[in-house]
Amino acid sequence: MAFSDFVGTDRKEELINERYGDATQPGYTNERVGTGHERSNTAAGLLLRIAGTLFLIIGCVGIVLPILPTTPFLLLALGCYARSSERWYRWLITNRWFGEYIKNWHEGKGIPMKTKILTIAFLSLTIGYSAVVVVPFFIGKVILIIIAICVSMHVLVLPTLEPSAG
Repeated sequence: MAFSDFVGTDRKEELINERYGDATQPGYTNERVGTGHERSNTAAGLLLRIAGTLFLIIGCVGIVLPILPTTPFLLLALGCYARSSERWYRWLITNRWFGEYIKNWHEGKGIPMKTKILTIAFLSLTIGYSAVVVVPFFIGKVILIIIAICVSMHVLVLPTLEPSAG
């Protein structure tokens, strides 16, 4: 059973056309101009797909573990897929959970205010719980609180994506 059997081919094509219309034009290529990178179906391509999948898994884990960043791993996965498999690359950029997030980040648009609020709230809850209940050492509690403050500051400094008027 193919992946498209679960997602729905019509919806996937609609998303590709809506978000990345230029990618469906004749002659479009996703290879980076002038870098000499081409997609590979060799052992290197297989290793890139495996690495991309590992980065994607780590990025997914980073969603629930505030100490682990999500975005860098998603971007690494995207880079690995871009150099190894058009199909996997398109799957990631049109994914209903990550596609818009990756596109907005890549284009420098930022992240929505709702995402910032949820991120800081979840970060505060999980690190707060860990500092109060899980970690028995005072220095460990201090380190967790410092990490929470630094990550919160980083999230607040990121550009905020304004909702589109529609």
